[in-house]
Amino acid sequence: MASSLVKILIHLVLSTKERTPFIEPTLRSRLYPYMAGILRGEEATLIALGGMPDHVHVLLRLKADRKLSYLVRDLKAGSSKWVHEKSEPVPDFAWQTGYAAFSVSQSQEAKVKAYILNQEVHHRRASFEEELLDLLECHQVEFDPARLFDGIGRICRPCGAGGSRASLPGAGAHPRIHISFVSDLAERRPSGRSGLTLEG
Repeated sequence: MASSLVKILIHLVLSTKERTPFIEPTLRSRLYPYMAGILRGEEATLIALGGMPDHVHVLLRLKADRKLSYLVRDLKAGSSKWVHEKSEPVPDFAWQTGYAAFSVSQSQEAKVKAYILNQEVHHRRASFEEELLDLLECHQVEFDPARLFDGIGRICRPCGAGGSRASLPGAGAHPRIHISFVSDLAERRPSGRSGLTLEG
């Protein structure tokens, strides 16, 4: 080909350290746009950003020449620095060391975007721990239960019969989302939508 034609959609999940609920509405209203600015600086296209006080979901388009781990490193470091240095700092704020990231097929982009922008509705029924376990188990990612949530016991919520799945995109069948990368996770909107989207 005369040029490189690439489209890489990533669903990124970040948790606060020990899942402390730092991201209250006042902080969220300023933190999300700041994180969006960091992503622009990394030449990533933000599609949706949403979450809860203890974690954040990001749907983005990654440039072909960008390394995901570097983007996440810069996103976490830059946003944490801003929280510590803003006019009303949150001194104890920190992100968990690890993260989860999943590649998303074009056919599932709208569903994943809606899921991210409606996190508060989803979390009326499921905790973050249950949500992450559903994502990991549904996509058959191997992990050490003893290290996943700072030593708390594993909550078994397998897909299909015998388990009460959280309402992930395409609930009832495995959505076409495939694991791209999961690093070590050892450390620990009513429908009015409290998320952020910058795509047209």
